[in-house]
Amino acid sequence: MEKLVLNPLIYRKIIFGILLGTTWIVAFFDKQFYVYLLPSVFIFSLAGIPFSYQLFRETFLYITIPFILIFCFILFYLTGNSIVTVFHLEKPVQFILPTYQSITGVGNEEFNLKEIILDRRIVLEEFMKSWDLSYYLQRNLQTREFRILKYVTNLRISWILMSGFLIGIFFKIKKNITLEIDFKHSWKSILYVLSFLIMLGMFFILGKVRTTHHFIFLWVPLLGLLLDNEFKYEYNPFIIGYLFFNLAICSIIIIENRPNYLIKDSYSTIVPYTQKDNPKLQIVNFDGWSYFFNRKLDNPNHHIVTSNDPRNEKQYNRLLNLADSLNIPIIEVSNKEDWGYPQFIKPNEKMDLLRKKGRIVKKINLSENLPIYLISKK
Repeated sequence: MEKLVLNPLIYRKIIFGILLGTTWIVAFFDKQFYVYLLPSVFIFSLAGIPFSYQLFRETFLYITIPFILIFCFILFYLTGNSIVTVFHLEKPVQFILPTYQSITGVGNEEFNLKEIILDRRIVLEEFMKSWDLSYYLQRNLQTREFRILKYVTNLRISWILMSGFLIGIFFKIKKNITLEIDFKHSWKSILYVLSFLIMLGMFFILGKVRTTHHFIFLWVPLLGLLLDNEFKYEYNPFIIGYLFFNLAICSIIIIENRPNYLIKDSYSTIVPYTQKDNPKLQIVNFDGWSYFFNRKLDNPNHHIVTSNDPRNEKQYNRLLNLADSLNIPIIEVSNKEDWGYPQFIKPNEKMDLLRKKGRIVKKINLSENLPIYLISKK
């Protein structure tokens, strides 16, 4: 009797596929928006593989296993209500999470055809705004309502910008077809366009895409199309005009509007106090809108960088216990402007909550906008 012997390389592919699929499952569980991106990501990832049937056969397991895993998990997650326990609240709370309804709105008795159409209309409007790149600055600037530039016909500038971009791509592709460039050389461009269309289709099918910053993901396949091709799309005069016009609009918007009131001082003012260049382990906590993501990414010495508010007592107690177990203080970066809670309080009032816990709180900088404290145990 013959034995079926699998190539060790196949085992490695299976293990890699399972690990990758598990990573995607965790990402989806953490942020359901990833379900909008996955089909497009699959097509986008194929663009990184040279056009070769043999290579596709060799990478088949790498590609299919994680997608089978995530598909099965999403199917299970959507067809059943998941009971989730929220541990980070002051008191653990269990509630049923109807994921299918939260993503699609289907199953809600109050949901009707009129709302479905309205929701997709919002998706269309936000998609159109996304071609005006200045809309991505909304979270960084004080005003939420930008001056909408319009042509004399009352046509939004975003429509003109989109038209210029797509016309440039269209004529370049038309020229390539005329030159009868073979499929092998057009492979990447086709996949990038398909990735873009699939992602846009998912936005319209699933809906619930409310703000412009979600559409920034659409620029990933578009940038791939512009920068990773053999046809030099980026040199098309329509594309160059589009980019320069957007640069001009963004410059005007930045000059005319003040920074968001939550953004205080500059990132450079807090860096020395957060011990970024200190090789010893540090705990740096941000309790306000004050460069948390910047410091978390700018982390050459692998410090523990967190974002917790002292009012979230249970979560903050965990942070204090961690600091005690490591025998190191907490560097607390606060913000003059409070946010995220019904009742706003000042940074010093937050520190009073920690003083009541018997902690020593010492201010280590002079800024009133972004006060920084050193929190240690007695």
